Amino acid sequence: MTAAPELYLDYLNGPDIAALSLTDDDILDAVEGGLLAQGRGETVIEPRVHLTPDPVFRGHFNVLRGYVAPLGFAGVKVVSDYVDNYRQGLPSEMGLLSLFDPRTGAPIAVIDAAGLTDMRTGAVTAIGARHLAKRSSRVLAHIGARGTAYWNVRLLDHIFDFSEIRVHSRRAESRDAFAARLSRDLAKTVVTTKDWESCVRGADIIVEASRLERPAPLLETAWIKRGALVVPYGTMSAVELSLTDIMDKIVVDDWGQCKAGPFGSLRAHVEAGKLSAATLHAELGEIVAGLKPGRERDDETNLFWHRGLSLSDIALGAAMLAKAKKLGIGQRLRYASTRRQRRPGAPCSSGSSNAQACPLRRSIIRPRIPWPRSGRGPTSAARSSAAIRMRSPPRSRRCSRRRCRALPRTAASRCTGAISWSAPTRRGSNSTTYSANASRTRSRTRNRAIRPRANCLRHTRASAVEACSRRPSVR
Repeated sequence: MTAAPELYLDYLNGPDIAALSLTDDDILDAVEGGLLAQGRGETVIEPRVHLTPDPVFRGHFNVLRGYVAPLGFAGVKVVSDYVDNYRQGLPSEMGLLSLFDPRTGAPIAVIDAAGLTDMRTGAVTAIGARHLAKRSSRVLAHIGARGTAYWNVRLLDHIFDFSEIRVHSRRAESRDAFAARLSRDLAKTVVTTKDWESCVRGADIIVEASRLERPAPLLETAWIKRGALVVPYGTMSAVELSLTDIMDKIVVDDWGQCKAGPFGSLRAHVEAGKLSAATLHAELGEIVAGLKPGRERDDETNLFWHRGLSLSDIALGAAMLAKAKKLGIGQRLRYASTRRQRRPGAPCSSGSSNAQACPLRRSIIRPRIPWPRSGRGPTSAARSSAAIRMRSPPRSRRCSRRRCRALPRTAASRCTGAISWSAPTRRGSNSTTYSANASRTRSRTRNRAIRPRANCLRHTRASAVEACSRRPSVR
């Protein structure tokens, strides 16, 4: 049977993703492809799970899992959400996306999920607005300046080209920096507001992406104008229970995720029965696939709640990986070798079937120094010479190093009979490590009072023997 090839995976870090220079359309098209596959029933979504290490840390981990058949990828994303990270100069959300081959389970890529999460969240917000907001929407209100907020505003403006953008955040320095960045990148004025009401009233599209420590009804239903689209997706609820009462259509990204779990902007509405499968209009994937309608009238007041889809992560990750390979960006990492070990006597990796002729073995075996001819054993003067250090290995089957249980004749020593060992010398002299042929030198042990110490390959300097692929014959 032919041995399988060695396994490699691709790694894209934050700077690699920035170097890809994905356009707004690249991001939107990739995420919309994942939603289309979801609407057609070509995906598998496992409900997200959460890990809260300790409430004192004021943060938790989200674990998202899914499979997108048209792309041929399964994926798992682990992303953290820590509200106090700004105090240490860290982003609130950090994580990794792992992509796998769904046919074999082999890992394909590991991608930084911080920037990816921001991009795909903004893309889902914008695609939802494309189908549920008025095409004539001109005023955007955005609550929150978290990592995903930038891509919300940027991609929404790419579709609607707003005449007015308002932003609000609890900390003045946060909202001012957020507005300055948007003004520079969008080449238009962005207005900061000091309270929620002045930001929300009269807006055509309202995005609530606040970061609250606990649920609080800060967004009042009375501020929402008729015909607006509201997109709440904060971790903790910031809306009133009456918000769903004024909605004509309620759409989610995935009902299985929205109805379960401890977090979510409309968690209280689900628990109170105000949002259920009966009151739900559709999932966004069904609208993208054309199975259900989006906005049908200008006077509709709609709500789109998205928790974040693993499918969107996988779809955008696949697009990033494809572009990285095209541009030669990223790192290629060796994951594992699946080559089978050869039988004793089989040719080594150098192509030689003769152990003595193996070039790798010749490079590590030193010339043998003859024993002194006088007496039964070496003289005291010879004990510190190279002759003693070339003595045969002992019969011990364990490495002489303390706490090391490896065999001196290791599987890594591929040449037949090759064994790595070192012999003791007199106090003050250095011990030299060699690789010798046990079958040729076993009979030369003469002075049994001085036993050389056998070391495993890990504890010798003859590391070149690892490259040879012939296994020793173990008796």
